[in-house]
Amino acid sequence: MEEMMKQEAERFEFETQSLQITINENKAQLREQREQLRAQKAWDRFLLCNGTPDPSVQSELNTFTSLCMDETKNSTSQDVVGCLGDVEEALDLINELEEVMTLDKQLDITENHATFKQGINSLQELIEAKVDNVTFNVMRTAEKFADPDSQNLLIEKQSPRVKMSLWGNLAKNPRQKSFQLETDKFQMEIPKSLANADVAVRLIHTSFDFLSPKCKTFFSKKKPTPAPSRAVSVAKEGAPGERLGTAQSGDRIPEENEAAAEQAEDEQVEKEPPVPEPVEAVPEEPPRPATPSDVDEIEDEDVVDLRAMSTVGGVMYLDLLKLPPQAKKVGSWVIQDITEDALE
Repeated sequence: MEEMMKQEAERFEFETQSLQITINENKAQLREQREQLRAQKAWDRFLLCNGTPDPSVQSELNTFTSLCMDETKNSTSQDVVGCLGDVEEALDLINELEEVMTLDKQLDITENHATFKQGINSLQELIEAKVDNVTFNVMRTAEKFADPDSQNLLIEKQSPRVKMSLWGNLAKNPRQKSFQLETDKFQMEIPKSLANADVAVRLIHTSFDFLSPKCKTFFSKKKPTPAPSRAVSVAKEGAPGERLGTAQSGDRIPEENEAAAEQAEDEQVEKEPPVPEPVEAVPEEPPRPATPSDVDEIEDEDVVDLRAMSTVGGVMYLDLLKLPPQAKKVGSWVIQDITEDALE
C-alpha cells in the first residue's frame, strides 16, 4: 500500500511539472502574439497617417477624445455620412482596446484595465455626442432634406455597423396616418395628438451592444453561502450497568436508600467532564461555477435577466424628438431662432 502511494505521488508530481511547462509555453506564445498584434496595429496606424491615436496610450487617447469632443460641440455643418465615418473610427479604437484587454487577461495582466475601461467609456460618450449633434443640425435645417412626395423630413444613411434614419413632421398633414423607413422596413403610425406637432422620430440600429454590460444582471453574483456548522456531541450518560452503592444482587434496598443512591449517581454524572466524540476531518470541496440557483434573484419583474437572454441582431434606439424652429426666408434674408444645441 505504501509503495502504491509513493508511485502515485511521483506520478502526480511528474504530471504537475509537465502541466506547468505547457502553461508556461502557452503564456510565452500569447506574449509573442500580443506583441505582434500591437506592432501590426502600430504599423497600420502609421500607414493611414490620419492622426488616429494608440488607444492603449492614455495621453494620446485623452488628447484625441478632447479635441473631437470640442470639434463636435462647435460643429454646425457636419453631415450624417461624415458623422457615421467618425463613429466607425471610434468603434475601431474600442475594438482594439477590447482585444488588448482580452490578451492581457489570459496573461494575468490587469494593471491597466481600469484605464482601458475609462478610455472605452470616453469613446462611447464621444459617439453619442457626435450622433446627437448631427441629428440636431439636420433637424435645424430640415427643409434641405425634405421628401419631395410627403414634404416631410426624411433621411436614411448607414455604415457597416450603424444605420441611422430620421423623420420629421414638417408638412403637418393630418391625413398622413403613418410613415415607413426603408432602411429597416420600420413603419410607425402617427397619433392624432402628434399630427400637427413639431416632432421627429429617430431610429438608430447598431450591430454592437453598449447597454448590456451596464446592466446589473449582465454579470451574475454568487450568493454568500454560510459555512456549515458541525456540532460536537457530548456524552452525558453513565456507563451501562454502573450502579452506586455496594448492594449485591438479591439484596433488597430500602426505598429511601434507593432514592439517595440515584441522586448521588446523577450528581456524579454531572460533575464528570464531557468527553467529545472524535470528529473526522472533512476535505474541502473545490470551488464550482455558479449555477442559476446560486446567483442572486432579480426582485423587479420588469428587469430583463441578461444571464438567460442576449441581444440578437443588434440594438435599435427609437427616440421621439422635438423639431427646433425652422429658418424663414424673407426677401434675401434668412431668419432663424437661436436655440440651445441640445435635443429635446
